[in-house]
Amino acid sequence: MPQKIVTCSGCRAPYLQNVDTSQRLRVAACPTCGGYGIMDMGNGFSLTQLPHPRVLRTSRWDCRMIERTLEGSTQYRALLVNSLELAGFGFIGFHGCGADSACSMMRGGIDPEKNTNGARGKGFYVGSRHDGTPRTWATIAERNGQGRATILAVYVRKFSELAYGADYDWGLMDGDDGVDKDGLEIVFRSEVCNRLYVVPAIDTTMSPLWQDCPHDSLQFDERPKVRRAATEMGLDYAKLAGWIMREELDKNLTPKQIERLESFFS
Repeated sequence: MPQKIVTCSGCRAPYLQNVDTSQRLRVAACPTCGGYGIMDMGNGFSLTQLPHPRVLRTSRWDCRMIERTLEGSTQYRALLVNSLELAGFGFIGFHGCGADSACSMMRGGIDPEKNTNGARGKGFYVGSRHDGTPRTWATIAERNGQGRATILAVYVRKFSELAYGADYDWGLMDGDDGVDKDGLEIVFRSEVCNRLYVVPAIDTTMSPLWQDCPHDSLQFDERPKVRRAATEMGLDYAKLAGWIMREELDKNLTPKQIERLESFFS
């Protein structure tokens, strides 16, 4: 169960609150003086139990915003998205899951301990296409009894500051996937999950942040080796990567070329 730091609005005393992500979100009052609490949500956002007209909703949320967004309110979702964008967050893609996980992430944040250990290692997986791989993940979650299939829109804070290879890896899930059908994917490492926020997806438009994503299923440390091999062997990198993904090297390279390619990985 996640714990959040809460500060009393009256006596300013800090206290911890357990957040039961299976229950409607609330902020407990101060146990000392009874004043309303201000919960630290991270990345400059705070949460209160009730709305406060004199406080801008770009930095202070109230529990209704999250709960009614979960219930399907497009108005409250727009308020959340507006505050995220003003704080330097950009939309990057979609995450498919069951409704239980969606509620947990909206109420308590993304728990690194629950991250998936998938094809690109452990982390939080995000897809580029709404009806691609995220739809598949959501359908599987529903079949496994994790609540109705749900697709979330994922926002990341200052993506340009993250380091490829250290903070995230991206590309195709595997060589059989198609960019137009399944989409691309990115996995954020556990250490940077605190830079992510999710809201229920409405729009299905693909984020422009994917324009630099490789269209192959190679790993981070494999790509520079394949690129060097392609350059020195006079081959097109995209074609060579495709042959590796589809296990078609024998059809397109001579034994001597394959031996040369293997030398870049030894």
